[in-house]
Amino acid sequence: MLHILLAEDDQVLQHLLATALRQEGYQVSLANDGQEALDIFEHDFIDFLITDVMMPKVDGYELIDSLRLTRPDLPILILTAKGGLEDKEKGFGFGADDYMVKPIQLKELILRVESLCRRVRLQTSQRLQIGALLLDQEALTVTDGVISIVK
Repeated sequence: MLHILLAEDDQVLQHLLATALRQEGYQVSLANDGQEALDIFEHDFIDFLITDVMMPKVDGYELIDSLRLTRPDLPILILTAKGGLEDKEKGFGFGADDYMVKPIQLKELILRVESLCRRVRLQTSQRLQIGALLLDQEALTVTDGVISIVK
């Protein structure tokens, strides 16, 4: 199951987005600001980040900038009220993969998440094979050609 971190300081919007993502089958962790998001990244493996820009403590740009040092392939979607061309240019310049301006349609958010996930899966396989040994990260199995170990 894909693990999404949602960094959003608006509690009502955060709850709405988290509910919609969970209904689509995603595991969702929540952060109220960029510092809380960075703390979560230290303890949990996150597959995807959705972040607001204007947050207390550490803003979305700083968050993305910090994460790109250690997670250059992490799919990142900015979700913000800042809709000017300069804002979008700044967001993409910091390393965002996609950018949505509030207010949004939930279905469009889901479509964009699915699209980014498809692109990432094409680049990073969840399976590693060395000789007869097969590690399937998504299924949490290791197979040596004969014996299968399941977590």
